[in-house]
Amino acid sequence: MLAISPKLLSPSTRRNCGGILVTTPTPIWQLQLTGDSSDLEHLSENLSSGSLRVLKDLQGYVLESQNFASCNSSEQVLEKSREHLAILSGILMAARQAPRALGAGAVILKNTDGSGQIFMSFHEELHARDFVDAVVIDSQGIKVAPPRHVARSVVLLQLALSDPAVAKVLRLLASPDRRTWVGLYRLHEVILEEIGGEKQLERLGWGSKTDLRRFKHSANSVAVAGDSARHGTEQSDAPKNPMTLDEADAYCGYVLQAWLTSKGA
Repeated sequence: MLAISPKLLSPSTRRNCGGILVTTPTPIWQLQLTGDSSDLEHLSENLSSGSLRVLKDLQGYVLESQNFASCNSSEQVLEKSREHLAILSGILMAARQAPRALGAGAVILKNTDGSGQIFMSFHEELHARDFVDAVVIDSQGIKVAPPRHVARSVVLLQLALSDPAVAKVLRLLASPDRRTWVGLYRLHEVILEEIGGEKQLERLGWGSKTDLRRFKHSANSVAVAGDSARHGTEQSDAPKNPMTLDEADAYCGYVLQAWLTSKGA
């Protein structure tokens, strides 16, 4: 649905009624989310409060952010939402192995009486994945609810809001070139820089010197990576035992998960 032109709004509306200053509640900007239904449900169940939250309502799954409060138009909401979408997508990929990033649907201006205006919308294909919840059986053979714990997605969001390195890695994880040599190398570089270099990576046991050398050599080799290599021409002899792209993805995935675990996620 295409929308009406957005109106300029002030953060709050004040009026004087018989000498009494009255503050009228400001409408709330929302961004409709598109993506895997189970991932969206997971976010709404675990990230429904705080400065960045995902809610489920009549419009489907929507994103609300404190950063939207200063927006005067739907275009500004979309602009401010880009980093939020990247971080949330990265969280889903790290915590739930989501195969694709979240998308933006309609921009909604929700009034305090529950009504709202839809300013624009996009349509994206939805994909479904199945997850099986853990089943706990007590000593009498009776099914009981598993103990409630803080979802990893919540921890990752808290880290992203306080740790710039985590926020950047999650954004890179959701980038379109995530599973290319360049994308993997960039992700790996951020983690290496954050922990203090290659020797520290080895000391932590997150990767051997051989694996690290194979990864870097393969990523930089035109003979191995072709046009996807980080260099346009061969800078040295081609590796004798190169990594495949799948191997490189697995290697970087292990380093990523070990790093996030060390952060408490």
